[in-house]
Amino acid sequence: MTQPPRGARWRRVLDWTLLALGGVAIAIFMLGFDAGERAATATRLFLLEQSPYWFLLITPLTLGGIRYLTLRYAPFAASSGIPQVLGVIHSTRSTRAYADHFLLTPVKALFKAVMVVIAMATGATAGREGPAIQIGASLMSSWCNRWVKRIRVSPRMIITAGAATGLAAAFSTPIGAVLYALEDLAAGRKLRSKGFLLLPIVVASFAVLALGGHARFFAIDEVALVMPPWWAMLAVPLICGLVAGAMGWIMVIGMPRLLPTTRTPLQGGLLAAAIGLVLAIFGIMTAGLSMGSGNDTSAALLNTAAQFDETYSVGIIKTISTTLTFATGIPAGILTPSLAVGAGFGNDFAVLFQLFESRQWLVALGMTAFLAGVLRAPVTTAVLVVELTGFFTMTLHLLFASLLGVVMARVFLRESLYEVLMKRLIHPK
Repeated sequence: MTQPPRGARWRRVLDWTLLALGGVAIAIFMLGFDAGERAATATRLFLLEQSPYWFLLITPLTLGGIRYLTLRYAPFAASSGIPQVLGVIHSTRSTRAYADHFLLTPVKALFKAVMVVIAMATGATAGREGPAIQIGASLMSSWCNRWVKRIRVSPRMIITAGAATGLAAAFSTPIGAVLYALEDLAAGRKLRSKGFLLLPIVVASFAVLALGGHARFFAIDEVALVMPPWWAMLAVPLICGLVAGAMGWIMVIGMPRLLPTTRTPLQGGLLAAAIGLVLAIFGIMTAGLSMGSGNDTSAALLNTAAQFDETYSVGIIKTISTTLTFATGIPAGILTPSLAVGAGFGNDFAVLFQLFESRQWLVALGMTAFLAGVLRAPVTTAVLVVELTGFFTMTLHLLFASLLGVVMARVFLRESLYEVLMKRLIHPK
């Protein structure tokens, strides 16, 4: 067997080294992002304790300001950022040209992270895991193609690896991140070297463990052993899948038809401020339950917190607030809010039918089905929830719920909302 030239071997080692260093950089950025979310949560709770009516002023001003600054200085930092990444990966034109257009410079990536944190603190339903995918792709692309300019890996592979690494570092879910890259990001495309994809994900995951400590994303105090009846395990994924599809339709088709068209950053900011006022009123009505990323709500529901023993409307509340936040156009993800929506519907179903002993199962099934209806990546979603919760014995049931969620979501929206938004980016009217 012919050995590659010595110089070629060293160049390949250099490529692997640069990708690994990119993974470390993404991990450090995501640890800072996580600290920002915790600070935002503490700030929001402090403001709620002082007086929830402060949000009638704070939420419109901050969301309007964020939208104005985003349109003015970093328009492609808006929303979650996943459609931008998909647009680069699936483009038929030059990948580098699309990357320069849709991805973010390191400064704009920092801008997006800061804006997401501010939105979390001031009453929006904003997640950081969706933005982490765009930020990871942007940082890896900047590192390998702009700063170093020596790496000989295809731009599409670099962006795919960076996006998956961002997800792995944000969620602490390396296996789910690999599956997301293969099932969704690079679906239908052949990746020349799986090693180039795996390396930064593994390195970033180890870096997060080393620098941030080992902690599961959702800390579960006790795992319930009581399985719900078969009809409940069927009904919850069906409901969550339908609602996920309906929410996606409202976000990408219904709301654009209803809301006025904005043509300037000032108009966009004013519209976001108006929606922010509605969000603030809704947040006051729900005692702050509608606000934030939803991670604290999902964790409480998974631990069957007593505060939700008689609550029937968590899923509806989080659906409304997530949809309204998306309508503002500010930098904000919907992955973790989607987990909270699904968890809420699972809890609501358990309370409604008095299935308290198996409530934890129904919450997990709801999370999986709803997120699958949003992502349209059933295997990835099931594995993500298993890694997030540690419910390894439920893997088969979560796969079933994930598949049902995808099928039912297609009743309202054939493609995922990310695919619809990606096509609008690539082929604007």
